[in-house]
Amino acid sequence: MYTSLLRRRRFRDLSLRGKLALSIILCIILPIFIIAMIIGQNLSKEARLNTYDNQLSLMENSIDDIDLIYEQVSDLKTIFQLNYDIQKIVKGSAEAKDFYLAATKIQDLTQTASYIHAITISTEEEIIFQHDKFLLYEKPEYFRKAVATGLSGFWTETYALDNAFFERDKNTQVLTYFCLINQVQNMDKTLTVLGISIKEESLAKLLLNQYENREARNLLIRGDGLVLSSHDKHLINTQMKSTIESFDGDRGVLIGDDGDVFFYQKSQVIDAYLVSIIPARVFSTGQSALYFTIGLAIFLSALFGIVFSIIQNSFIIRPLGELLEDMDKVKAGDFSIQERSHNQDEIGTITEGFDEMRGTLKQTIDEVYLSRIHEQEARYTALLSQLNPHFLYNTLDSIHWLAIKNRDYTVGEQIETLSDVFRHVLSEGRNYVSIDEELKFVTDYMLLLKARHGDRINLDITVEEGLGMQCIPKLIIQPLVENSIQHGLESKVDGGTISIVICSQGEELLITVKDDGVGADEHEVREKMDSGDVLSSAFALRNIDKRLKLSFGEEFGIKITSELDKGFQVCMHIPVNEGVQSCD
Repeated sequence: MYTSLLRRRRFRDLSLRGKLALSIILCIILPIFIIAMIIGQNLSKEARLNTYDNQLSLMENSIDDIDLIYEQVSDLKTIFQLNYDIQKIVKGSAEAKDFYLAATKIQDLTQTASYIHAITISTEEEIIFQHDKFLLYEKPEYFRKAVATGLSGFWTETYALDNAFFERDKNTQVLTYFCLINQVQNMDKTLTVLGISIKEESLAKLLLNQYENREARNLLIRGDGLVLSSHDKHLINTQMKSTIESFDGDRGVLIGDDGDVFFYQKSQVIDAYLVSIIPARVFSTGQSALYFTIGLAIFLSALFGIVFSIIQNSFIIRPLGELLEDMDKVKAGDFSIQERSHNQDEIGTITEGFDEMRGTLKQTIDEVYLSRIHEQEARYTALLSQLNPHFLYNTLDSIHWLAIKNRDYTVGEQIETLSDVFRHVLSEGRNYVSIDEELKFVTDYMLLLKARHGDRINLDITVEEGLGMQCIPKLIIQPLVENSIQHGLESKVDGGTISIVICSQGEELLITVKDDGVGADEHEVREKMDSGDVLSSAFALRNIDKRLKLSFGEEFGIKITSELDKGFQVCMHIPVNEGVQSCD
């Protein structure tokens, strides 16, 4: 709670310009910045999730098209297994008519299957039937693997068709499905293998291409990590097993170590994944545009705040500052203020009213205050003229020498001391004296009292070296000494000691007057000082306290410490090298 109050006070003590700037930052710029960042992050996240969903939806359509190709190949295998004409070809009993009918049947089935590159039925020694692109032979390793896998068959990796009959067909990238056809139990029979080759380019066309111009890589990857098809042909037959192993489930999104985004969708027909790798900068481009818009909004808000501040400074803060400056001058007594042109708004009205008040105040001071000062000075001068110090000094001096002439040396010494006391009291009209002069007066005062009190009351004075010439108000120590004698030591049978200690503490001069008399109730003394009663025993203390405050400020004055039967102490606080610099 205290911290909160302190912060409010600090804000309250700021200048208007500071309050205005802080208010604009805290109430306009900062909230807009925070709101913009929150909205930007939410929009960015939502946009990214929408992009992810759209991408996965497109991939789902693409993988369905790829699955359809593999399903059609599987359907062709079944037809080849069941077709009567093809069975005759496989068994070696086919005539020319059977080859024609088989070719016609296959032509009808593959009329819309543009992805098929070649269809062959072969033995280990030769190709006995083929459709579409013609091959010179089948690769022996594939034939042997097809025999080993039987009717279930297998799909090859992507390879170049270098065994094509025509030169133009060579080096075409294909994937081929091989399986046994019409496998018989009699091992003496010749085994035949069906090979259906599809063009890799046909698969590549079905891969996602909406990010192709943004350096996206779209791949068909087999379950063991082998890349079967891609727009980037250099990636075909490369290994990406670690990527496949990092997938969680059949469909999803994966963020790579370098920030690239991996979208993946598994085929429902074959053991393969459709993968789209999109660089992180593709998504950051949209985010950059969003953040640019947010930054522009913040910039415009800040610009508005600056323009608003300039307007407020020109028409509110600066006129108020000028008014405050004029008020400080008037407070210091300077009424010679150059009049300025005022706006016709509320501040202009206040300024105009202040100028009128200033003129009236100056006139009042000139006509009333100054005339009264002159009147008081005249009265004071008249009073001083009635008292001729030189007459008093001369009279005392005559009495002094008369006592010496009559050999009454004690009376002569008393008269001489009394003359010194009067000189200090009058001090030729001075209000400030040095510490040495004031202490000399106190010593003389004690000599006059010695005839009355004898040696019952002692005076002990301690002054810090270098402070003797420090100027202090006249007659501020003697009244305290007199107060100690009257109220502390006079009623004490065996008397006591009055100690005067003068020292410096930082930028303050400390004058302490202490006695070991009967003391007083400290609370009661303070109440008497606050009462204002001129007949009170605390009148001297109150008078000195007020004199110090009027001379040096409210933070200065006296501090009393007292306790019954333990003495009384008064400590005066006076600034060092402050106030009047000369004791004239």
